[in-house]
Amino acid sequence: MSGEPEVRLPKAARLCGPAAFKAVMSKPPVAKSQHLVLHAMVREGAELAQIGAVLPKRWAKRAVTRNAIRRQIMAWFEALRKTRPDWSECRSVVVRLRSNFHGTAAKDSKKLKTAELPAAQSAIPPQASSRALKRAIQAELQGFTCALR
Repeated sequence: MSGEPEVRLPKAARLCGPAAFKAVMSKPPVAKSQHLVLHAMVREGAELAQIGAVLPKRWAKRAVTRNAIRRQIMAWFEALRKTRPDWSECRSVVVRLRSNFHGTAAKDSKKLKTAELPAAQSAIPPQASSRALKRAIQAELQGFTCALR
């Protein structure tokens, strides 16, 4: 596919259900970047760290973009769990997308008049899952690594 190894977290390492997300997101953010927000919560008696990603369609319209962001978040978290086993035993983490990576969102091309199409097409990124996007996500997540220590 894209040549990148797929990170598959165990089911126990993923937050499941709205109640789990709500509990973590009720805590104030631990860190914020230009596009992402990190919420974390210490859990007593937890065996495994858990991660969740909130990627609204409002900020990432295309599924391929949301999936690329989610993969980067999961890879970051898996690397963090391996390098910091003492930290990772007791935390639940939610990474939330808070703004668009590609500037202002373009309107749906079906709703546009034919005269407006060239301008709207230039606002849509040529690839929704580009290397530049992945590098930007990785850079922001590395900033979160420092905030969690």
